[in-house]
Order: sequence, then C-alpha cells, then structure tokens
Amino acid sequence: MANNTQVNCGRGAANVIFVHWHDLGRHLTCYGAVGVESPVLDQLAADGVLLTAAHATAPLCSPARGSLFTGQYPHRNGLVGLAHHGFAYRPGVRTLPSRLSDHGYRTVLFGMQHESTDPTSLGFDTIDVSDSRCDYVVERAAEWIDEVGVGDQPFFLTAGFFETHRPYPEDEYSHADPDAIGVPDFLPDTADVRSDLAGLHGSIAKADAAVGRLLESVDNAGLADNTWIVFATDHGLAFPRAKSTLYAEGTGISFIIRPPRSFGHPGSVYDGLFSGVDLTPTLLDLLGLPVPADVDGLSHATELLKPSALSVDVPSLSVDVPPLSVEVRRAQATSLETSRADNVVSPGFEARSRGDVTPQPARGRDGGDILIPEGDATKERASRRVRRDENPDAPTPIRTAVFTEKTYHDAFDPIRAIRTKEYSYIENLAPRPQLLLPLDIADSQSARSLDPQSTIVPRAQRELYDLRFDPRERNNLAGNPAYADIEAELAGRLAQWRSRTGDTLPGTAVGTEIAAEFMRAWMARSVDKEPGEEALPSRRPLGSRRELDGEITTEPSSSARRDHDSVGTH
Repeated sequence: MANNTQVNCGRGAANVIFVHWHDLGRHLTCYGAVGVESPVLDQLAADGVLLTAAHATAPLCSPARGSLFTGQYPHRNGLVGLAHHGFAYRPGVRTLPSRLSDHGYRTVLFGMQHESTDPTSLGFDTIDVSDSRCDYVVERAAEWIDEVGVGDQPFFLTAGFFETHRPYPEDEYSHADPDAIGVPDFLPDTADVRSDLAGLHGSIAKADAAVGRLLESVDNAGLADNTWIVFATDHGLAFPRAKSTLYAEGTGISFIIRPPRSFGHPGSVYDGLFSGVDLTPTLLDLLGLPVPADVDGLSHATELLKPSALSVDVPSLSVDVPPLSVEVRRAQATSLETSRADNVVSPGFEARSRGDVTPQPARGRDGGDILIPEGDATKERASRRVRRDENPDAPTPIRTAVFTEKTYHDAFDPIRAIRTKEYSYIENLAPRPQLLLPLDIADSQSARSLDPQSTIVPRAQRELYDLRFDPRERNNLAGNPAYADIEAELAGRLAQWRSRTGDTLPGTAVGTEIAAEFMRAWMARSVDKEPGEEALPSRRPLGSRRELDGEITTEPSSSARRDHDSVGTH
C-alpha cells in the first residue's frame, strides 16, 4: 500500500478524472513526435508523471480498454474481441467504477466507451454516451463538475473522446501542413502517409484543446487541489505496423498522471514498465483503497511519486538501454533449459488446429517452475522478480516484463508476447501474413504506401528482437544461436504466464470460423447504415449509431432539462 497521508486532503477523499482517447499511441510532442500541436498534454506531462514505458494489454480497442477498467487481461475478463462483434465481459467481472462505488464514489461516464454494447452494465452511476466527440464530452463533463462535482462526495469521472480515431474529416479537424510534420520512422515517408498524418494531427490538436477546457473547469470549480488527472490512450496509432500488432508501435501508449495540486509534485518521468492492467490497482492504491485479489495488475503507487532520476525534457521515442553483452544477459537470466521443439512451450500451428490448447508451465533444470509462484495480488506477485544486474543495490522494478495479446480483431489472429526493457518475444499462433490489416487501416491512405508483399508473405512463427540495438523490431533473432538462452527464457516466461492466467485458444479452424461468422453478421447489418455513414460502428461518434443495446444516457444535460421544463410550463 502506498503512503496515502496526502490523499485524503482538502474536502475529503480525492477525485479522479480519467481522460482517454482512441488510437493515439505515443504520438505527442512530450513523447518526441514532430509537428504535433499538443501544448495542453505536454504541460500536463510537465506538471505530472510522464510514463515512458506504458503498454496496452492488446493492440485494439475493446480488449485494451477492458484491461484498463478491470485490471484483468482480456482472456481473463472475457473481452478478447471488439464489443460490436459480440464480445463481452464474463459474468461477475467487476469494473473500476463499480469498485469505487463500493467506497462511496460517484461514478460518471461521458462520451466514448467500447467495452460493452450496453453502457449501463459498466458500473457507472451516470452515463451519457450519446456523442463521443470531444467538444460535446467536455461540455457535459464541465457542466457536471460545476453543478454536481463540487459536492462533498468524491467522484470518478471518465471523459472518453472519439478522437483520435479514424476518419479525420476536414470539416471537423483542421489538417496540418503535410510538409511540416515528422513521419514516424516505422512508416514510409510518402505523400500518402504525410497526408494521412496531417488529418491525425488535426484531430490531436482539437482534442488537446478540449482537454484544456476540461482542466480549466476543474480549476474554476476549485477542485485541482484534490483531483487526480489521468490521461491515456487505448493502443497504438491506426497506421500500418502499429494498431493490431504486438510491436511497440501497436501496444506502446501515452500515459500521464497528474497528482492533486496539493501534493506539490514538481513533475517527473517514470520509465518503469507499466501494463494496462496496472491502472486499476494503481489508482485504488493511490486513493488508499484495497486492491482486490482477482486483479491481475500491479500497483505502481509507491514508485510513481518518487523524485525522478530523469529530466522532464521530452524523452526519446527509442528504447534507451545501455548496451549489454549477451553474456551479461545470460548471467541475469534465470537458468533455463527449454527445447524450442517442445510443444509445451511453443506449440506449432498444427497443435493449435486440434482444439483448445492450454500451455503448461515451463520447467527449469531442477524440475521446478521457472518463475516464482503466484502470490497475493496486492503484494506485487508473479511479475515481480529480483533483478540481477551489475548493481546489486539497484531498486527492484515493479515489473520486469509486460505481457500482451491479440485474439480477434476483424479476423482470428492469435498472438501472444512478452516484452522487457531489453527484448521483445512474440509467438504467432496461427499461420497469417506479416501484416493482417484491420479494415480501418486497410482502406487508409497510408496503406497505399505499403510493400504489397507484407500482406502476403507468411509471418514468422516466433519473433525475437533485441531492443537495445533494434527498437523498431525489424531484425528477427528467433533461432539465432547467440540468443538461444534469451529466447528460451522469454518463451518459458510467456508459457507460464499463459498457464497461470488460464489463457486458452480455439484451434485455428474454429477461431477462423468464429471470426468469419461475426464479420458476416456485421456485413449484413452494414446495409442498414445511413447515407454517407461509416460502415464500421467504431467509426461513428454518435451513440445512437454505434449498435448499442442499452440506454445511451441516464441523465439529461442542463440544456435538455431546461428545454423539458420549458415545455412543461406551457
């Protein structure tokens, strides 16, 4: 438990405002992006804690968001695909707002959610998802803060922006000058890519300004001294080789936490690995509330507010790790002896076509499990290992690895991965091309600049990247004898994580048919779309057009109430 002596300050327990955007990755100036207008978020990062190594649990919307709000991996909470394709939380899964309600918090959702077709099932007291565009969301949030938020009862308010999801229509977003922006180095520098990025930059600028108005409303209400501000996105950019992949561009996310002003926090950088499942336990811990045992994530509360050893200047997007020899890494690693031909650790495609496969824990030379056994969720359990590096007095990180997954997007594409600060190891569990583009990227301008072979050439079954020398994950070292011990260690840790968390997959034929079925159903529904409307529900900002089953609002806005009262008096 964190030291919470300053949390219960002012008028009572601290509030939390969680602002989240779509498909942003780390494409902000405070993360090193060039040509982006994001002064509000850059200032929020300077005033708060900028997390430089945060990763989504999944590279697509619903599964990534589900982990943020439950503290559980997608295969644990059940949300392994998109909500509008029929995926949902398992019965009994608790969300962060429902847990906070148990402790006397008012819980409010304005704007975007993509975890359920029934927004009323997500555990919020008040919802309005009728429009998720940033201007409307901030207007409603500011209105609620001014009228209701100033009460004595603490609140958790979620402001979900449709931005920066595709499309980027010019009548809504002022596109940037394509020649004045920087092209991320994982993308080709072409006219199509620059034009595509110009629309994204326009969306970012508008959403950033909206965050500024929201923060201004917090200041005007006198709540800044007692309110945590959290900003995050769900996953990587909606561009080729980012969203829907388990590379850094697909799972790396912006994450900023500003403590209440009363803390006097000077601004810092936190470079520890942080997973989407860590948000729920970290927030609960920061608020002085218990972390439930069924949460998969780890609390970083004790570390987040420590003075940073890093400068708060804009950090590099690249992984900055001192070069270490393979021999040193071998000395750091737990002793392993795992055969790459053993289907227990890395089953081949053939093993997965015969039905559900549950990986078993990898074994060490002594016959015991490789990693420490799972313990209490509130005491930094399975993911926390003793770090054996050159400095024996170095602090033990909260995490030495993050685990990421993809099962369904627009297709069945099962992938699992483990990422440390030094290495990325990926297992592709069905035969697929190098890039399997989701629909919203496949029809983008940027897709026209792809090498056509990348969507045809078969993907490697295993991928291993040395992030110290190859941060963009281009040189696959899987099978390289010089990295055999590293590959074996990471494969073993991934296998044990899957076993420990109950990660099972359907066979390739079964999973492929499940995806084909939900895509057929979507195509049948899409014929009913309105003229000029986007075919994908995820690309529609209005709640009434997102194929939701439940209510889209449980409380009218002040203007709506005034209109209603006016009608009633005539």
